[in-house]
Amino acid sequence: MTPARLEQVAFVSSYQVIDGSVVPKGNPKNLKSLDDLCGMTISAAAGTFEATTLAPEQTKKCLEAKKPAIDVLLVQNTDNAIMAVQAGRADIHLTSAAVARGLVAADPKLERAFDVDLPIRNGYPIAKDKTELRNAITDGIK
Repeated sequence: MTPARLEQVAFVSSYQVIDGSVVPKGNPKNLKSLDDLCGMTISAAAGTFEATTLAPEQTKKCLEAKKPAIDVLLVQNTDNAIMAVQAGRADIHLTSAAVARGLVAADPKLERAFDVDLPIRNGYPIAKDKTELRNAITDGIK
């Protein structure tokens, strides 16, 4: 949100974003956290937080620890990401936790490896002068 927009609105945060991960059944690479991704190939949709921020930040940590970088296989959509995991072109797919749960529920050859709390919060921008509406939304969330 831009500084000019922040002068006009108050942000009512409703939830924190959590990422999930999808791997082949049995988790053959034993991936249990972001720290296990050094030297692995992740599939992530182009332009997503996973591709543009999460993987580069974790790669930096890998390199600082003298471990191999994470390879990011950019895909256009979730179907391509899952096909990459199933074909062995990617070791893991990172996406929202809700999407990860749905993918695993739909395909018995997949399982979830781990979740990651992201530094992203979703919510609603409300005009600052609309205190009644802002309070009603806040009360509803609580």
